[in-house]
Amino acid sequence: MAPVPNVRLTLANTAENVPLLRQVLAGVAEAAGIDADELRDISIALSEAANNVVLHAYEGRRGPLEVELSVAPGGLMALVRDRGVGIRPRAEAAEGIGVGVGLPVIHALARSVQVGGRDGEGTEVRLDFACVPGVSLAPAPATRELAPVDADVPEGRITISLAPLALARNVLPRVLRALAVRASLSAAAAADSGLLAASLLAHLDGALDGTVLDIAIAVEPAELGVRAGPLLPGRGDAVLAACASAWSGLCLGVLAEVAQLPGGQGGEALALALGERERAR
Repeated sequence: MAPVPNVRLTLANTAENVPLLRQVLAGVAEAAGIDADELRDISIALSEAANNVVLHAYEGRRGPLEVELSVAPGGLMALVRDRGVGIRPRAEAAEGIGVGVGLPVIHALARSVQVGGRDGEGTEVRLDFACVPGVSLAPAPATRELAPVDADVPEGRITISLAPLALARNVLPRVLRALAVRASLSAAAAADSGLLAASLLAHLDGALDGTVLDIAIAVEPAELGVRAGPLLPGRGDAVLAACASAWSGLCLGVLAEVAQLPGGQGGEALALALGERERAR
């Protein structure tokens, strides 16, 4: 079983998800100590690769955009994958169809670029960036397989796996703040969603079942649904109790419960519904 990446992100191939990817990357760079100039180049190249999936992979249909990020001592490695039409014949590529859009920019900014895939089977773009991380983010031990990607990704559904847990403290507050704004929550509630994430992550040490934190987020009008796990059996209630006092002071309304992991996996997850406080029941 191969080590999992530091980040695995799956979302729909919509234009509004490309800035969200940049938020995730900024959190990784902050955690790893990657400087602003290096981050800018990586962000431009990764955005170009993601935009290619948005514009060309599914020929106007909805489909998954998958991104993996791994920090190594000598740089950052990224993979951008789709399950779309794949690499087209040279004649179609000359007409602007397929994976060619943005590749000159990507090649100029990355240390190496590998493009793979076949017609009708999707495309993978592997990017290797030369940078000098100031902090080691060791790959997570291979304790379990990551869940398979669903080919039907709803537009408002985002899943993200993060390892180690320390990385989540830089990434998850950014993601929740950005998605709270997308859900049309107030500025105060959006800011509080970042505080909620920081409080939750502070109490997950010793409660997480394994080394990978899985987050699933559903964006609805005026509400975010968040599921976080897997937790060791019996630990969910303790985490919620530890967070209760901090969450009571937020203007963000929080409905929280402990849920069992699906499919007989054992273990627990936290299910949260976040909205304006007056909307909370």
